[in-house]
Amino acid sequence: MKKKIVSTLVITALTAVMAAGCGSGGSDGESEDGKTTLSFMNHTGEDRTITYEDELIAAFEEENPDIKIEVQRMSMDDYTQTIQTKFASDDAPDVFVIEQSNLEKYAKNGYLMDLTDTAIANHYDGNMLAYDGKMYGAPLGVNAYVVTYNKQIFKEAEVEIPTTLDEFYEVCKKIDKAGYTPLAAGYQDSWVLMADTQAEYVTSIMKNDLDALKKCESRETKFADSKEWKEVFERFGERLGYTQDDPFGTDWNTACTMLANAEAAMVVSGDWTANNVADMGENVELGAFVLPVSNNADDTVVVYPGAGQSYAISANSEKQEAAKKFVEFLTTTDAGDKYVEQGIGICVIKDVEAGGTDAALADIVNMINEGKAAALPADADFNFTEEYRDAFQNAVSTFVIDGGKDVDSLLKELDTEFDRIAGQ
Repeated sequence: MKKKIVSTLVITALTAVMAAGCGSGGSDGESEDGKTTLSFMNHTGEDRTITYEDELIAAFEEENPDIKIEVQRMSMDDYTQTIQTKFASDDAPDVFVIEQSNLEKYAKNGYLMDLTDTAIANHYDGNMLAYDGKMYGAPLGVNAYVVTYNKQIFKEAEVEIPTTLDEFYEVCKKIDKAGYTPLAAGYQDSWVLMADTQAEYVTSIMKNDLDALKKCESRETKFADSKEWKEVFERFGERLGYTQDDPFGTDWNTACTMLANAEAAMVVSGDWTANNVADMGENVELGAFVLPVSNNADDTVVVYPGAGQSYAISANSEKQEAAKKFVEFLTTTDAGDKYVEQGIGICVIKDVEAGGTDAALADIVNMINEGKAAALPADADFNFTEEYRDAFQNAVSTFVIDGGKDVDSLLKELDTEFDRIAGQ
């Protein structure tokens, strides 16, 4: 089995380890060998995606021998703070991955290069990361919140894909009775806990109200007064009873390994799960379905934004021409076809077919093609912003540690913290 690299800081340099000063600074943007060196920073952790990126980078360097790429990869938990620190210290990477939740702040602070009138924008039919009418991010795919499951366990436990909440709990009970852990949870990586809760509130709340998180932050919505938020955490608390004994002692890769090795039946997260699990076990067969949020099967639809993680270029980079050339290369139709063929995700690049993915991703594509999906705008953001996100994560972590039973106390704690941050 390959050793995975999500939870710790990992530096992958295709030519050399990133040295001090290889960010946006420097007077001429050239390295000692006369090549332009671009720093590229992201939080890719899955072996399959790393291989995909490295192959593209190698091809780009071969086609552009005057440019070399130095890559810094780290865990999602470390990424946001690290890149903000780099911007503050004028050491921002030339090219980096950006999330929708940081787009407005970064754009207002002048961190992002406007890509609107570049050749990069021609690779999309509206699926892009934009703010105030300008394109700042170039995405590869969408992020769909789903349950990834091990088909072998479902077969042995004699269960079918659930479409209602009661059916889902019944599946969990039967899998537990068959001797397997129903749900693997890797909450040692805090982003995993957030993704797990997002699978609940995106499908049940944000599908109907894109501004739901903003209303919580503005305090227009009080958690304790919201029937919808209470139900989110009641369902989440119920699911906790079907996870392994120590979810906070389990990291993301270990949870995925449990799924790959047929120790656990399901992981609640997103389409990226299949990518991470696929190469972990031998002959592992995966599928995907939507986490039911009610006993109305019509509510069980896959919800996804028009764009996921995106490539951005630093507005202060002294190597913008080389950076544009690199991002343009990463978002061509050929790159998108490779993205799909290697089973990385569901691509949004223009003229790239969504088919040809592996089984779990194919399940998601089929749901979309069958109309069992809700596509949200490309600028839809499923994350709370900064301090609010930290407060949400801390409160939910305490809720999990305490057994996931006292929903009312959790809601009060969330209101207390959100009021404090909002200055109320």
